[in-house]
Amino acid sequence: MTILSFLLAACLDPVQAALVLAIVLAYRGSQPVMVSGVAAALITEAVMVLAVPDYAWKVSISPRIVSAIIQAAVLLGCVRGAGWSARRMAAWLRLADDRGSDDAASTAGPSVAVGTQDGDSRLAAWHMRGCTRRRVHKLRFRKIHAQRANQSTT
Repeated sequence: MTILSFLLAACLDPVQAALVLAIVLAYRGSQPVMVSGVAAALITEAVMVLAVPDYAWKVSISPRIVSAIIQAAVLLGCVRGAGWSARRMAAWLRLADDRGSDDAASTAGPSVAVGTQDGDSRLAAWHMRGCTRRRVHKLRFRKIHAQRANQSTT
C-alpha cells in the first residue's frame, strides 16, 4: 500500500513531470516514452540521493520509473495532439487564405477568373476523379479474374 501511495504521489510530482516533458520534447529517436520515462526517473532518483543523506540508491526506483513512464505516455500524447491540432489549424488557415484569394480573383474581372471554380467544387471534382479511377480499376480487376476463372474451368 505504501508503494501505491508513493506511485500516486510520484505521478503528480511536477518536477518529474517537467523533466519528462523536457526529454519528450528533446528526444527524437525510437521509443520516446521508455527513454524519457527511464531517464527522468534516473535523474530524479539521483537528485534524491544527493539531497537526502540517508537516502539509498534504488530504494524507490521501480515506482518512480512506472510513474515516469505513465507521465511520458500522457505527455507524449498531449504533445502529439497539440502538434496535430496546430498542423490542422495551419491547413485550415491556408485553405481560408486560398479561398480568399480565389474570391479576390473572381471579383477582379473575367480575364483572371476564366476557368476558376469555387474551392468546394474543386475539392469535390478531385475527390470524384479519384473515386471513379479506383472503381474502374476494381471493376477491371474483377473482370480479368472472372475471365481467368472461366478459362480455367473450360
